[in-house]
Amino acid sequence: MKTTKFVQVLGISAAIVLVAGCSKNQSQPTASPEAPPSTNTEGSRGTVERAKEVASATAEVVVQTKNQTVATAEKEMQAIDAKINALAQKSQSYTNAAKTEAEAALAQLRQQRDTAARKLEELKAAGQDNWQDAKAGINSALEQLEQTYDTLKAKFKT
Repeated sequence: MKTTKFVQVLGISAAIVLVAGCSKNQSQPTASPEAPPSTNTEGSRGTVERAKEVASATAEVVVQTKNQTVATAEKEMQAIDAKINALAQKSQSYTNAAKTEAEAALAQLRQQRDTAARKLEELKAAGQDNWQDAKAGINSALEQLEQTYDTLKAKFKT
């Protein structure tokens, strides 16, 4: 959320720089009524360059934030994998109906894990324009996966 606000502030800053640069050109007095209007291309180029720098900095922040989000999601996936494996090990000692029920529950859990893995790949492949949506997708998938795990862990507690 803080990152989104930071990116928004950078975007607003870029807009202010552009507006401020444009208004400088319009408010300059002319030397005489017969003189041709000033085009001030140096000021325009400077404003364009500043806008490019702000856009580049914004893009850099987005990439860094996305990379941090990917790294965090990968760590969460590794942690849930370990939890699933521990639950599977524990279920090996179950017999009959309990074992069948545990295997079905683990299959559902692994299916949700696979969904989360696909969402992670979508996040990795996402561009600047859609990475926030991909982030929401992986966060939702990981949250559901963790909830399902917690439910199953409580259910099969010995």
